[in-house]
Amino acid sequence: CDFENLRDLGMWEQRGGGALIRLDPAHATNGATAMVITNDTLVLTESPAVDWTGHDELQFDVFLEGSASGSVEVMIGDAAWLAQQNYWNRYNRVFTLAPGANTIQIPLSDLFRGEPSRRNSKINRNIDLNAIAAVSLYFTRLGGYAHLDHMRLTRAAGSTGAPAPAGTAAATSTAPPSAPTDAGGTELMIND
Repeated sequence: CDFENLRDLGMWEQRGGGALIRLDPAHATNGATAMVITNDTLVLTESPAVDWTGHDELQFDVFLEGSASGSVEVMIGDAAWLAQQNYWNRYNRVFTLAPGANTIQIPLSDLFRGEPSRRNSKINRNIDLNAIAAVSLYFTRLGGYAHLDHMRLTRAAGSTGAPAPAGTAAATSTAPPSAPTDAGGTELMIND
């Protein structure tokens, strides 16, 4: 999702935060605009692409204004989570955002349920990549606005999209991405 128009923005629901989410050309990384988010804001979509198989990573770009770091909590739920909506039945991970440009990279082979210290405790398997139901991002500790852009599913260069062995990859936050990916990635949000 490149947040280029009101349709893209409308696929996301805002919960909390002071100012409404909006589009702005500042700090767009793909296309002309990015979504602008204020502190203590959760944005949620229940319209993601359902099938993430054949991809290796979920990636998105965040530009953080100001001189202080912030954080974004990524939550991903699948059909099993919809049936048993519980914190421990969805993917939950907090990433630190440095001031300036950040690219969050989440290996799909590591979409566990719960937290890193308590993986898959309620439902004993990772998130089902062909049954994705919701994605939410909770922005906290922001000293300025966060600009979200270019949410995509990617394949590593030469990858077939097959999952890596369990426990071999870790989620990272980098600027810019450290490994080449397919040409810009696959749109994450279009679920027509």
